[in-house]
Amino acid sequence: MTVEVVRTGPLTWAQHMFWFYNDPYFMEDWGSEPRAVLPLRVPERTSIADLEDALAASAERHEALRTFYTRPGSGEPMQRVLAAYRPEVAIGPLAAVEAVSIFERPGFRCQAEVEGGVVGSAWMVANLIDLDGASMARVAGEVEAYLADGTLPASAGMQPIDLAASERGGNPGAEARAERGMRRARELRREAPRNFLPALHWRYGSGTTRSATLLDGAVMKAAESAADQCRITVPSLFHAGICEVVSEWTRTPRFVFSTAVANRWRRSVRDFVGRVASTVDCGFERAPDDTYRTVLKRTHSALANAYLHANRDFGAGVMEDARSDELTGSVLAKPVLIEYLDYLRDAGITLPDGRHTHATTEERRTDHLWFNIVPLPNTTSMNVNSDAAVLSETDAFAMLHQVVDFIQRAADGPDAPVHRPGSGGGAWGGIPGARMLESGGSRFSADRIEANIERCDGVAAAAVFMDAGAPVAYVAGAGSDLVAVHERLSVESSHDPLVKAPSLYVQTSEPPQSRHQESAWRALPAADRFAPADEYASRVVTDERFEVLTRAFVECHGPTEVCPTESYGALGGRYLAIAGVMELLREGGYAGVDPGDFLGPGSMSAIAGRMTLR
Repeated sequence: MTVEVVRTGPLTWAQHMFWFYNDPYFMEDWGSEPRAVLPLRVPERTSIADLEDALAASAERHEALRTFYTRPGSGEPMQRVLAAYRPEVAIGPLAAVEAVSIFERPGFRCQAEVEGGVVGSAWMVANLIDLDGASMARVAGEVEAYLADGTLPASAGMQPIDLAASERGGNPGAEARAERGMRRARELRREAPRNFLPALHWRYGSGTTRSATLLDGAVMKAAESAADQCRITVPSLFHAGICEVVSEWTRTPRFVFSTAVANRWRRSVRDFVGRVASTVDCGFERAPDDTYRTVLKRTHSALANAYLHANRDFGAGVMEDARSDELTGSVLAKPVLIEYLDYLRDAGITLPDGRHTHATTEERRTDHLWFNIVPLPNTTSMNVNSDAAVLSETDAFAMLHQVVDFIQRAADGPDAPVHRPGSGGGAWGGIPGARMLESGGSRFSADRIEANIERCDGVAAAAVFMDAGAPVAYVAGAGSDLVAVHERLSVESSHDPLVKAPSLYVQTSEPPQSRHQESAWRALPAADRFAPADEYASRVVTDERFEVLTRAFVECHGPTEVCPTESYGALGGRYLAIAGVMELLREGGYAGVDPGDFLGPGSMSAIAGRMTLR
């Protein structure tokens, strides 16, 4: 590879997340880099050289396809554009795709199956830091056009470094609007009910994911009619329909959802090839007197306002979220993710006409309802993935049919009252055997909190009950350390939305005979009590591991005092510096810490307590 760098510049805001997830820590843990794959339609008698020429022609046009990046721990992340780059075509099946490091070379390449010197099947492969879904589809179309006639279609999009520069200033009005948007986002998160839709398999053990798909050949015509009558976009309409159905099903009139369509509706990036799309949090709410028009307008406005600040510094936004979570003592589980993948219309995908349903299950964990809407030339594919314990197959298809019904009713009478049949009794009520605690409008798993306590040294048994609206933990075991128990829970709550650190810990020598009877625990004599809000600072004990963590923090952030009872976010820790801190800990011979440990209520002392020698 010729290493002649012609341009260097900062990352776009949307690239930050994927730069973080390309860190060697994740590469080792996942066994691969974060990447996207898209099949290519290859003409007959295409050779490897033909395919390489087509890829190189597209790479010559788009800087995103010939870019590599500075390493974590080397200051602000930067992208570096090569003067020329001929993407590699690796021979073998799709399963044989090998990982590459974006810190050493561009991630754009191709995998192909070849027989007799002729390409049979080919797949375009790109790192997610370089291309979002819309860009992948555009580049694939260019490569296919070049293979067909040796020319590239016209293109006028800006380059990633130029977009990054435009995001960073020069327009005080836009900056002020972005700041207002960030404030609204913080308020939205703080007011949102946490964990109203459960994921029973958030981090531990195995889980089963159910996927339900509905193909409907008529829904897009109704969607376009309703969107035109209400003067909104079709994607906004689908978002509103999905959120209305989820709200009705869970009996939750106001919640936060995430959308992965971000930024692609703006004219300035419509032809952009690179990474601009990012997941954005939005608020959904409904009122008793809603008409279809009011729901659609309100949801469209929420999406549009969210997009005004979606391209803000991803790392800064994450740390704002972490500090917000610290105030509540738990992480916000965003229960619904919606993707509207309109860029797949021209990807050569064909599905049956009419209305069809299909369901599968897979042994993997999921922590939200994930909706995918894919408009295709002859039909629309609507899919929802969920924890199988949350949605039965019947419920999953019922939700998708209700979304279609919402869209049809909106098209038939946008000013009619929204039809709300009162379906479903709420997801939480449908979980057999789940013992949940209500605290601050949110729900937590007593079983999950108790299981974490019982993993601590010296603990024989534990029970958690509510007192004055907050969880109280009873810990049996004379040799247990209540401060260590609290630190474990505070870090676990950074990962698990069903865990919340109790406001009071009561230590007993032995558990009662009836372990789930609150009165039996209360009747036992207390050997010790620990209220973190009042006593943590006076009882915390640090050791050499905390000193190592402190040195890593200071090296990445500059001279500062590191208080052991403060969280990484409260100390001003930067999101993008977490990778550097992790590298320094690894170089110092330590393991046991996860990047997510730094993104929540866990104190620096609690994080240090998880460190182990490699």
